[in-house]
Amino acid sequence: MGTSEAQVAVINSTLPKIAHIYWIWNRNWSSDLWQKLYGEGWRMVSNKGLYTVKNPDGNEVFTCIGKVTALALLTDYVDKEKCR
Repeated sequence: MGTSEAQVAVINSTLPKIAHIYWIWNRNWSSDLWQKLYGEGWRMVSNKGLYTVKNPDGNEVFTCIGKVTALALLTDYVDKEKCR
């Protein structure tokens, strides 16, 4: 079962603006923070609903259930300067 827009709105209310999660039509959930980190070499690998986030060195940072959860957790694992 996917995440609804209403659930994402509640999650977004707890995140800095750069980390707000949005839907990219016909693709998947994303955020401006994720786009920035992706450009720096961060990657997200999914396998049967589990998402593993890797830093630019290829080291696993965390694994969780669901992409929306992964996007929301990014703010806990990156330099706080990137979340401004």
